Amino acid sequence: MRERREPVFLDSADDGGLGRQRGHGEVHVRIHGRRSEVSSSHRRFWVWIVSTLLSIVLIFGVVRWMQLQVVETTIDRAARTSALINEQARRAAEESRQRIEREKAERATAQRKAIEAENARIAAALEQQQRRERAWNRFYRPSEFCASPDNRATMQCANEYARAKKEFDRRWAAGELP
Repeated sequence: MRERREPVFLDSADDGGLGRQRGHGEVHVRIHGRRSEVSSSHRRFWVWIVSTLLSIVLIFGVVRWMQLQVVETTIDRAARTSALINEQARRAAEESRQRIEREKAERATAQRKAIEAENARIAAALEQQQRRERAWNRFYRPSEFCASPDNRATMQCANEYARAKKEFDRRWAAGELP
């Protein structure tokens, strides 16, 4: 601020409160804009207060910003960790699902093969039984006496049937009959 000077004419009685005697008709120059020591220290005090408050606000702002950075970093890490865990869980679930499907398919295949084997065994047993019946029908021819329906229940026909059956079983076991 530029100082402004202007002449002031003082009486000898008006010494500006300084308690000095001045000569009559003296001209004194008073400089406007200059502050007294009291107002200057008062102003410096308020400047100090304001600058201190601004510094405190700035420090708290920086601390808060740093805290937010730490929180954001922590959240980002947690999100990445969570995403990684979720991805691993998804992979594990997918692998488990595939393993279960594989095991289910293997069990189904094994069960199908077992059923096919059982069906083949049953079919072979039926075929064997049918072959045996056909071979028996070719092997056993009852005598004329036992061929009559009236005589089939006699002891002679029962013994004839039993002897033929015994002979058939022996030959069948030996593989002599087709």
